[in-house]
Amino acid sequence: CHTTKAIKDKMKSMKIEHCYIPKRLTNMLQPADVAWMRPLKIAFNKLWNDWFINEERSYTLQGNARSPGYSNVINWISQIWQELDSRIIKNSFIQCGITSSNPNNYHNQLKHFLNTRT
Repeated sequence: CHTTKAIKDKMKSMKIEHCYIPKRLTNMLQPADVAWMRPLKIAFNKLWNDWFINEERSYTLQGNARSPGYSNVINWISQIWQELDSRIIKNSFIQCGITSSNPNNYHNQLKHFLNTRT
């Protein structure tokens, strides 16, 4: 999405190399989607359901339950992040073929992009 001349010029001035990544490469280049989001969403849903079932809530004039509020949600996310096994994050980059101690272990398509600079 960052293909305008202004963006390319800015990246060049900052000595940032870039390449175009084609669509539909989530399985290779988005380790969060591949590995982290599921355990994060499961943990968040557990905390949300506990709040919904066990905590007192206030209601709008129309009778709708109010949300738990930003403060609660931020605390939940902080707690979830603290408890997330760091190996999930580390392994997700390996699983997507993004990092490896051996460049020959990169995902084939990623190796192609790096080698051809396409």
